Amino acid sequence: MLTDDFWIQPAKGFTDRTRGRTEEEILKIESTIGFRFPELYRDLMKIQNGGHLRRRAYPFKDGIQELFYNNAKLDPIFVGSVVNVLQELSEFMDEEEIEELAQTEINYMDRLIIVSSMYGHSYMCFDYGWHEETVRSEPEVCFFDMERGNGFEEYLRVESFEKLVSELVYYGYESTSFYIGIRSSLSIDAIIDVLAVQWSVKFQEHTTDRYGWFNFDKWFSGELEITSDLSFHIVVSPNQHRSGTYLFQNHADNTFVIEIVPTQKDATSERDSTEYAVVINNLLLKLKEKEITASILLVPFDES
Repeated sequence: MLTDDFWIQPAKGFTDRTRGRTEEEILKIESTIGFRFPELYRDLMKIQNGGHLRRRAYPFKDGIQELFYNNAKLDPIFVGSVVNVLQELSEFMDEEEIEELAQTEINYMDRLIIVSSMYGHSYMCFDYGWHEETVRSEPEVCFFDMERGNGFEEYLRVESFEKLVSELVYYGYESTSFYIGIRSSLSIDAIIDVLAVQWSVKFQEHTTDRYGWFNFDKWFSGELEITSDLSFHIVVSPNQHRSGTYLFQNHADNTFVIEIVPTQKDATSERDSTEYAVVINNLLLKLKEKEITASILLVPFDES
């Protein structure tokens, strides 16, 4: 399903701001903006009210480009919080300047509903027909950059929100980790003991929150040298935060999560994710011998 593992759940748990919206709440918001959201967007907002995406990149510009980076996320929605581009631009531009931005006689900027402020200088919008005479019932998705060209340049348009979500991939400089799920009745200390022996890794225990992404009593990290040129930074943690949310909520049957970050000393000899996956699968075979069930949850997308 397109909703599976879409969101990164908040480590500290859900609040009234971040919890999923009810059907009644969404209907109220739609009533205030005058448009109905796409069905998939409504479903996602019922799970979690905005936040960071697991898959952040999209195929465009003859390649794969990260869209949601530098803390970019989908905005939470409340009555009065969802605005259109006309409202946003009117805060710092006059009517004549806004008309110049449109560069067309048909200009219904109030039909551009902002659903993400992205990374501060860009907007992701649902376009209900800002260049069309009639209102669209199903919006296209468009992205605008406020720093390029004339100050309001569209750099990506997708025919529907469902198409956008279905084609998002886990790729880019913020999406380089391999994630492995572990199903076991063992404690995390016992799991670490097994990994230390089977993988020849010396682990260090941590009780910090790891930049706000973790909320565990403890977690572990270690370094595994694969070759003289390649090493793996390994992080082992519970899957469920103390607050009750998960690292991977659609894989709640996994008690622990192993994160592996490949690091190459020689940047000129590039490897792709397929090569890393082969090495990782060999590591997982060693766990199978110890009756620990392990499965790969997420692998970086290989553009080649």
